[in-house]
Amino acid sequence: MLEVFSNFIEWFGTIAILSAYGLTLFHVIPFQGKLFYIANLAGAIALVIGSAFKRNLWNNVLFYFIWAVLTALVLFNPFHWHF
Repeated sequence: MLEVFSNFIEWFGTIAILSAYGLTLFHVIPFQGKLFYIANLAGAIALVIGSAFKRNLWNNVLFYFIWAVLTALVLFNPFHWHF
């Protein structure tokens, strides 16, 4: 049951991130738009959660965690950076 949940979450994350990039490539959503960042953040968090349930995938967990942190920093702009 846990493996099915993990696989579902990972598929959601993969589809969310790839959809965000695909929609920006075809100019459906703007690259700097909130929808792009929200899809990236949701996908990265899902991939962190899905990968954390599997053994020996800690490099993926770290990669997607950093991806989520960077996306959250740009989306929420806590330091008032101008991107």
